[in-house]
Amino acid sequence: CSKNLGQISNCKTYIGELNSSGYCFGICRSNEGTIYNCESEIYGIGEALNAAGICGWNHTGTIIGCSFKGKLSANNNSYIAGIAMCNYTGKKNRKEACGLISDCVNYGTMEIYLNGGKAWWVGAAGICCTNYGWIQRCVNKGTIIANNGDNSVSSGGIVSSNDVGTIVDCYNV
Repeated sequence: CSKNLGQISNCKTYIGELNSSGYCFGICRSNEGTIYNCESEIYGIGEALNAAGICGWNHTGTIIGCSFKGKLSANNNSYIAGIAMCNYTGKKNRKEACGLISDCVNYGTMEIYLNGGKAWWVGAAGICCTNYGWIQRCVNKGTIIANNGDNSVSSGGIVSSNDVGTIVDCYNV
């Protein structure tokens, strides 16, 4: 779906042989609701590919008990992650709300590299690329491969960038 404002639960997606640029998300592009117990398997490669196994932007939503397996490989101005590309805080129903990712597992491979030239941003993570929200009890059992030829690649087993977020009880195995 493009935007989740309700609940998505017990769904499975499979995307094989994706060769593209742009965006690819296993369950939804933007989440302000709840995504529960979903599984995604994606095999994708692309120039300037922004992809995540479950959700692109978790805007004040909740992602619980989800998992990703497969392989995402991208270069030059790309973000790729097993669960969510970004996890945000903000206003929801006129109250402060915090994006939550909880009890999720990445089993997949994230491969990010620079392919000549300069990149504005490049990031890879097992759970979430950029975190402004709350991440708890998540595990990365996958592989993160990052080629940072000019030091502009940001990568991590749980997150590649934790700006003002909170991460508790998470493990990179």
